[in-house]
Amino acid sequence: MITPSLQRKRFEVLDSWRGICALIVVLGHYITFFRNGFNLGSVVNNNYVFVDFFFVLSGFVIARNYWEKLKTKTELRRFMIVRWGRVYPLHAFMLILFIGLEYARSSVEGDAMFSSQVKSFESLIENIFLVHSMGVYPSLSWNFPSWSISVEFFSYLTFAVLLLVVGPKRLPAISIIIALAAPIILWVFVREYEAAYTYDYGFIRCLGGFFAGVLVCKLYEKSQVKLDQIGTGHATFLEILMLVSVVLFTMNVDNTYLSYAAPYLFAVCVLVFAIEGGYVSTALKTKPFLFLGALSYSLYMTHAFVQRVMVNGIDIIEKYVGLDWVRQGVNKEDPTDIARYFDVGIPMAVLLTGIMLVAVVLFSTITYNLIEKPLYSWIKSRVR
Repeated sequence: MITPSLQRKRFEVLDSWRGICALIVVLGHYITFFRNGFNLGSVVNNNYVFVDFFFVLSGFVIARNYWEKLKTKTELRRFMIVRWGRVYPLHAFMLILFIGLEYARSSVEGDAMFSSQVKSFESLIENIFLVHSMGVYPSLSWNFPSWSISVEFFSYLTFAVLLLVVGPKRLPAISIIIALAAPIILWVFVREYEAAYTYDYGFIRCLGGFFAGVLVCKLYEKSQVKLDQIGTGHATFLEILMLVSVVLFTMNVDNTYLSYAAPYLFAVCVLVFAIEGGYVSTALKTKPFLFLGALSYSLYMTHAFVQRVMVNGIDIIEKYVGLDWVRQGVNKEDPTDIARYFDVGIPMAVLLTGIMLVAVVLFSTITYNLIEKPLYSWIKSRVR
C-alpha cells in the first residue's frame, strides 16, 4: 500500500526536469527552421530523445496516482475523462489557431485551404479525434508536436484497461514485458538508426517508455524507506552521474541504435531524481525551474505556432522595411509542400532564436493560465 505521506508528495524536481526537456525540444525544433542551420550542440540537435522522458514520467505519475483507484468501469471512464481534460483543451485551442493560420495563408497566397498534405481536411479530422499519430496518416500534421499527445492518451487507456482486467498484482509483470518488448519490436521490424518514431510507430515507442515509468513507480514505492535514507552526498553523486549519463547518451545517438535505450536511461533518471535528496535537486526546486516545469506542456504545444507566426510575419513585413531574412523551401514535414525558413547569419539566428524563446514563454504563460489550468480544473470538478 502507498503510505499517506507518499500520496501527498509532489515530485517537484521531476516537474522541473519536464520543463528542461520541453525547452530542449523547443530549441531543437527552432534551429531546424534556419535554412543554413546553426549548431547548439548534440544535446539540442538530438532533442527527439527527450520526448521519451515525457513518456516515462507520464507512466510514473499515472501509476502513482491511479494504481489503487481504477477498480471499476465507472472509475475507468472518469479517469479517461480527466486525462482527456488534461491534454485536449490546449490541443483544441492550438488546432484552432493553426486553422486560422491556414486561412490567413490561403487568403494572402490566393490558394485553397487544406491544399497540402500536412494541413489537409482529412488530417484535421484525425487531429480532432486524437488519432493523428496512431499510424493512420502518413506524416506529421497541423501542430506537429501534438503527435505525442495522441499516443500518450491511448497509453493512458491501455494502462487503465490492463489494470482493470488483470489487476494490480499481475500488471507489474505485464509492464516488464511491454517495456522490454516495445523498443525491441521497433528495432526488429523497422530498424531505423534513430528511434524518432512519431506519426507511424509513435504509439509503440510511447508504450515502452510509459510502462518503464510504471515499473519505476512501483520500484520507488517498494524502496521508499531505503531511498529516503540515502545521504545528501550520495544522492548528489547519483544526480550528477545521471546528468552526465544523459548528456553523453544524447551526444552519441547519431547513426546508432543507441536511442532505443532512451526509455531505460530516463527510467533510471526518474528514479534517481524522485528521491530529491541531492544538491542538484535543491537547485531544481528553485522558482525559475519550477516555473519552467509548470509551463512545460504549454511550451511544448505552443512553440510551433509561435515559430510559424514569427517567420511568416517577418516574411510579410520585410518587403516594407528592406529586410531579406526569409526564404521559401521544401517543407521538412511534407516534401510536397512549401515552407518558409530564416536565411540569416549565425549572430542573427541566435538573436531570432532568443526572441522566439521569450515569445513562447510569454505566450505559454497566457495559455497556461487561461486555457490549460482553468479548463483542466473545471473538467476535474465536473467529473467529481
